[in-house]
Amino acid sequence: MTPQFSAQAAATAVKQRPTQDAPSAPPSPELTVAQAQPSPDTSSADPRATQTNVEAVAERELLQVVTVGHVDHGKSTLVGRLMVDTETIPPAKVQAVRDLCERQGKMFEFAFLLDALEAEREQGITIDSARSFFQTEKRDYILVDAPGHVEFLRNMVSGAARTEAALLLLDANEGIRENSRRHGKLLSLLGVKQMVVVINKLDLIDFDQARFEHLIETYGAFLADCGITPTHWVPVSARGGENVVFRSDKLSWWEGPTLMEALDSLQRAPGLLEGPLRMPVQDVYKFNRKGNDERMIVGRVDSGVLRVGDEVCFSPSGKSSRVKALRVFSAPDPVAAAAGENATVVLEDELFVPRGEMMHHVGGAPLTGQLLRGRIFWLGKRALRVGGVYGLRLGTAELECEVVSVPNTTDAATLQTLYDASSVERNQIAEVELRLTQPIAADFDGGCPQTRRFVLLDGYDLWGGGQLLSLEPLPREGRRAVDFLDDFAWTPQPVAAARWAELHGHGAGLVVLAGDRGQGKAALGQALVTQLVDAGVHAVLLDSANVLGDAPRDTSLDTAREQLAQQLSRTLAPLLGAGLLVVATTNSIGLADHAFLQEHLAVPQLSVLLSPDRNARLVDADVQVFGASNPEQTARELTARVRALVNHEAAATDAR
Repeated sequence: MTPQFSAQAAATAVKQRPTQDAPSAPPSPELTVAQAQPSPDTSSADPRATQTNVEAVAERELLQVVTVGHVDHGKSTLVGRLMVDTETIPPAKVQAVRDLCERQGKMFEFAFLLDALEAEREQGITIDSARSFFQTEKRDYILVDAPGHVEFLRNMVSGAARTEAALLLLDANEGIRENSRRHGKLLSLLGVKQMVVVINKLDLIDFDQARFEHLIETYGAFLADCGITPTHWVPVSARGGENVVFRSDKLSWWEGPTLMEALDSLQRAPGLLEGPLRMPVQDVYKFNRKGNDERMIVGRVDSGVLRVGDEVCFSPSGKSSRVKALRVFSAPDPVAAAAGENATVVLEDELFVPRGEMMHHVGGAPLTGQLLRGRIFWLGKRALRVGGVYGLRLGTAELECEVVSVPNTTDAATLQTLYDASSVERNQIAEVELRLTQPIAADFDGGCPQTRRFVLLDGYDLWGGGQLLSLEPLPREGRRAVDFLDDFAWTPQPVAAARWAELHGHGAGLVVLAGDRGQGKAALGQALVTQLVDAGVHAVLLDSANVLGDAPRDTSLDTAREQLAQQLSRTLAPLLGAGLLVVATTNSIGLADHAFLQEHLAVPQLSVLLSPDRNARLVDADVQVFGASNPEQTARELTARVRALVNHEAAATDAR
């Protein structure tokens, strides 16, 4: 057992983490800006001063390449040979694995340098998508060695999804096989535009040039039907090392590039740093201790660079502001955040920005819409069906969607295509049209992968993924009644607020009573309104149950809460527009959504939290009522403060 454990440890070390003797893994281009944060004495410098640091990141190129192909066509062997011949793996490590194979009575394979999982070594297959690093004089490479077995098709898709180019292997002896076609089709689906077709194992056919050219003609025609034109065709023998890194006399007829030369000729896509700013909003933080009342928008910068002073917009809402500061806990505040970094953003304006919105620069907006057309790969146990409702995630946006149509499906195994389908079965590639419950923001073709790729959920199971083909507003004939609400502009009251204040003797105001069920909000609301009316205040009670009782019940919790907050806001608007003081009770949206009301209703507001104990304090509560309370007594204590809120003429006397 000891030799087996040592073999696994040695292979794992080679695959996952180079030793001190080996060249280190290429540095991530996404970390430099964070490391180059200014010291405290330079925090007031011009944000544009970080441009030098940002540009320095891109000096050393990084290219991610996936290797795919049919089972046993030599993917892992080729990658292992490439790493050995470029001396990415030190000779001592290679010799250690050779010695272990000899002690176990196995023939040494270059694939053993990559296949770190015990199941892979025992069965001689690749199960997971292994990541390997090597370098040439031109650039750094990450090679993703994806599995070829149909049982592990999902692993192959996940391995290829983040790469910019592909090495597709064919066995010169076996020729074109089932997975050769399947992987070519999948690479087309995933949008991999650069491909090097490597015809391996030429040693098994005595390096026959005619056989090589026949495979080019046959497989080239298939790839053309998939919309792929290979960048290079390269003949190699991975086991012997012919034409991988070094040329060989056995391929004297070959005048094209070696595999390493072909890789170096590939064009690197524009880096994420050079792309437009894309930061999906993950959450909004607000702390009210020690005088800190900043609203902090947090998220990960997927592409581009965000700097203090930048004017930014949010899609699909269209709200805009300017970046006031970037915050970092327990460290000097940075002046920039680049692709790959988490950012905590403070804006100059107090905006209500929910999770799922996308931050971008002015003039660099993504697409927005509610009718999504995409190409997906479905792995669900149950078929995806037209008319079915599924969950969709794109960036941080999570919502529901309805499958409107399936224009075509292609079986990944047989490559047979069916048009105007009613369902998408497991392991099928399909073009689908989805109607979303609300608009989202996304990108199409090129740019940031995270903002153009999405996943589909059936219940809680993630069973499909794909990329965006188009995103459009809903056409009028395909919209539901609720979708037309956004077409109507709010009509303001014809009487000015000052005139209402003159008539009532006070201005408009809103008191929100929030808390868990059973805390006495309704009783307190009734007592407070009664006492206010007796004092001459034009007050009205609005119980949220009266407003939200008929709310739709076929949406997700997050979507429902947002819709409820909007519905409550619409109901409050005419009452407040008429200069009334409204006391609203709610446990349907709670204080977490009070910020929405604060932004959309421009009147003085007071939030009151009813909680069972003194420590159960929530964000943004102006007043807390804890424990069992007498509603009449509590109402008397609140009345003077509420009257002062709306400048009631007798409030000052009562307060004294």
